[in-house]
Amino acid sequence: MNTLPQNKVKHPQHIICVPASVVEHRANGLVDYQLTNADLTIKRRHELEDSFDYRQVLALVVFTYHGKVWAYERTDSGGEDDLHNKVAVLVGGHWDFGDLVHFDSVIDVAASEQAALERELREEVVVTSSILSKKEMPLKICADDEPVDRKHMCTVSC
Repeated sequence: MNTLPQNKVKHPQHIICVPASVVEHRANGLVDYQLTNADLTIKRRHELEDSFDYRQVLALVVFTYHGKVWAYERTDSGGEDDLHNKVAVLVGGHWDFGDLVHFDSVIDVAASEQAALERELREEVVVTSSILSKKEMPLKICADDEPVDRKHMCTVSC
């Protein structure tokens, strides 16, 4: 366990994850799984960086326009070294502890996901046009191709 002071840890934030065991039944990098309060777990991000026991939950979006998909190249300045210089079509990131929406101490999963996605979009891109429609994909991305894949599960809206 990392005992460095919080200001010395690369990722000291608390983020949302789920036990990897709840998404064991995957096919082709996808899983038919609905996030539930029972599975949500809060852990410090740096403690999850080398763990395959949990899947860090990412809220992501794909921008499309007239059948075309927006893509960009990840730069060396990004936080995930495994993703540098790769082309991406997804924008977004981790659910932070501060994204959780709750009523009477019960987490509203859908509202929390929306809050995480809205925060990530404000941080990552400047959207200057209206979003005409938004649809969440029914399956979650839960791949094992690369080490970074094996640590994440993605909810995707388009």
